[in-house]
Amino acid sequence: MRLSVVFALLILVVASLESALGTVSGVDVRPNFTVIFVVFFSHHFPRTRGGVAAFVMGYLRDLLSGGLMGANALLMLLLYIGSRATARKLFAHSWLFIAVSVAAGTFITDAGFFVIARSLPHAVAMPGDFARRSVLNALVTGAFAPPVWWCLARLKYWLALRREEPAT
Repeated sequence: MRLSVVFALLILVVASLESALGTVSGVDVRPNFTVIFVVFFSHHFPRTRGGVAAFVMGYLRDLLSGGLMGANALLMLLLYIGSRATARKLFAHSWLFIAVSVAAGTFITDAGFFVIARSLPHAVAMPGDFARRSVLNALVTGAFAPPVWWCLARLKYWLALRREEPAT
């Protein structure tokens, strides 16, 4: 029960932050907190609740942005699966690894959204230059990743959430 409440609060906080945050520069670049949370969940909550949380966060992002419904939800679920597969091989032991993996995840989800948006019969307007915006977005999100990851790790420790709950 407590874990579900924490997930619900985190999802609402992330969705509110991303919708209320202004641009960092004039290029419509803002940190993608959803990607940071999804990569964190893939490392610390490997069961289905992490995947469900990733899907819900992506869907909430779709609802608040007013864009393509389901595109971010699908991309966040795929990011969770891919990040979970790499988390089995490599665990984030350094802040640099965390920043690079989150930046790569941000760039990949931006590229995936671009491909989905351009493959539709009615073209969706994409603001600015895709390559410059995606690289800057990945760099900004990668810079925000270590402090957000640290806060999430402290919250997990404070709430005494376990990595895997035993089946009862």
